[in-house]
Amino acid sequence: MDTHFEEDAFIEKQQWHKKAKKLAEKRLVGYIATMEPGALQENCLVTGVQSAVMGGGLGFLMGAFFSSIGDTSHIQNYYGPDGKLLDKPKIPIWKQVGDGFKAAAKSGVFMGRGFAMFGGVFSVINCMIEKKRARSDLYNSLYAGCITGGLLAAGGGPGTMALSCAGIGAFSVGMDYLLGH
Repeated sequence: MDTHFEEDAFIEKQQWHKKAKKLAEKRLVGYIATMEPGALQENCLVTGVQSAVMGGGLGFLMGAFFSSIGDTSHIQNYYGPDGKLLDKPKIPIWKQVGDGFKAAAKSGVFMGRGFAMFGGVFSVINCMIEKKRARSDLYNSLYAGCITGGLLAAGGGPGTMALSCAGIGAFSVGMDYLLGH
C-alpha cells in the first residue's frame, strides 16, 4: 500500500472535519441570530428545563427552611458519664450550627429533586398537549396534571396512579383557574 496516499487521505479527512465543524458553527450562530424573539421559549424541551431548574431551586429553599422547623434528627441526645441525659450538651456551638446546615442541605436537595422532577415533567407534557390541541385552556392543565401524576406515581401501582392523576389534575386546574389562565 502507498503510505503517501494514506497520509493524504488522512489530511483530507481532517480538513473536511474542520470545514464541516466551521460550517455547522456558522449555521448555528446564523440560526440563533435570525430567530424570532420568543421562539426559543416555544420549544417544549426548553420550557421543561427552565421549569425543572426553577422548581429545583424553589424546592431546595423550601426544604432547607422546613428542615429547621420539623426535622430534628440531626440533634443528638448527649449522655453524661453516669448515663443521665445532659440538659445542656457540651458541644461547641459551631458544631451544632454545622450539623444544622448539613441537615438543611440534605433536606433541601431531597425536596429540590422532587420539585424539579414535577416541574419539568408537567411543563413538557403541558407544552406538548397545548401544541397538539392548538389552544390554551383549563383542559390542558387537567390532562397534563393527570398524566404527570400518573407518571410520577407509577411505582405505587394502578390505584396510586389513579389517585395521583385525579389529585394533581384537579390541583392544576384549580391553580390555572385562580391565576386566570
